[in-house]
Amino acid sequence: MDPLIAGKSRYIRTKLSVMMFIQFFIWGAWAVTLGTYLGKTLAFEGTQIGLIYGTTAIAAIVSPLFVGFVADRYFASQRVFSTLHFAGAMFLYLASQASTFSGIYSLLLIYSLCYMPTLAIANGIGFRHLQDPDRQFPLVRVLGTIGWIVAGLVVGFLGVEDRNIPLQIAAGMSLLLSVYGFMLPHTPPKPSNEPPDGSPDARVRCICPAAKPLIPGAVHRLRIDQHPAGLLLQFHKPLSQ
Repeated sequence: MDPLIAGKSRYIRTKLSVMMFIQFFIWGAWAVTLGTYLGKTLAFEGTQIGLIYGTTAIAAIVSPLFVGFVADRYFASQRVFSTLHFAGAMFLYLASQASTFSGIYSLLLIYSLCYMPTLAIANGIGFRHLQDPDRQFPLVRVLGTIGWIVAGLVVGFLGVEDRNIPLQIAAGMSLLLSVYGFMLPHTPPKPSNEPPDGSPDARVRCICPAAKPLIPGAVHRLRIDQHPAGLLLQFHKPLSQ
């Protein structure tokens, strides 16, 4: 490979790896210890804590609609990514200042609606700019796992599990990522008739890595198709022997 091309490829992988590290550092900074803060400091009931954690599930259901209809069709991915993280930083900081159930629930719901689409957008940016997604994307994505772990270690080292500081740390990192997002490679929207990025095998490992080993007898191939509402997973039964 040409040295200039190889150097550019390493540079892009480094930028994408940093993106993944911060992306999951944000989530890991507040998600694990939020229950301690809500239950011990704010004296919320278990049902209330469960409902607040459920905001991420609601957002995960709604976010593919946004990604499919808006982010993938009309705007550059890195700009949508940065805008959502900027808005998320504001709502996350406001949530750290709230003390009532209704206030925290509504603010974290809005925050989750901002954050959850960025997971798919980050993956899409990675698939678009890696030369060999099958081989390179797992090496980039693992930085997200490391970011989650580092976030937990930082919060534990500071000893602030029962305070609102983890929410503020996550808000600060979200603001940082909103700025960093504009430095990511330009990723314009793709025409609707183009296939999704990355090979099917790479996307399977990204979205559901345990699918094939868990049900090898029932699933011959797991195919992921692009759809206006997001990603559709289609299970294909094995052909009769």
